[in-house]
Parts: sequence; C-alpha cells; structure tokens
Amino acid sequence: MILWLGNRVSFSEKDVVEQLLTGFPDLYLPSYFHTEKHTVFVGEHTSYTHAWIWSALESAVRGTTQLLLDMGLVDEAKEITEFWMARWISV
Repeated sequence: MILWLGNRVSFSEKDVVEQLLTGFPDLYLPSYFHTEKHTVFVGEHTSYTHAWIWSALESAVRGTTQLLLDMGLVDEAKEITEFWMARWISV
C-alpha cells in the first residue's frame, strides 16, 4: 500500500494506523459526500468501514445517487436507493 504522508511516501501499516487514529478519516470523509464541480469520489476507501466489499458497494450506491442528483434525476436516484436498499440515504 502506498500512501502520501506530507512530502514522503509510506509503505508501513504503522503509518496507516497512525493516520486513522489521528483524525485522517475525520478530515477527508465529509468531503466525499459532497459533489463539487461534477466530481464524485467512490471506492471502499471513501467509506467509514475500509477494506470490505460492503464498503465498495455502499460507496457505489452513494456515488451513483450523488451523480444522479447532480444531474437533476431525482426519480432515478430514488429508484437506485430503493433497489439497493440504501436506507442510510434520504432523497
């Protein structure tokens, strides 16, 4: 795993754990839930529960919903959340 930490590249799990414990998720996770300049970030790394298949799926549903809402397709966004049982998203 490669992570950029300031001006250096880290390859150790210790650095990853330190990032998670020092507020790294609190700093970046809120921005993943906002669409800015037609940009949506998806992937398991954008979820609160990292490295799980469910995280990737949750992120895909969230990103698709964000994109559809950004395009003004509210009914389609509601259909996605209902089909994939995304109860945590209210449209």
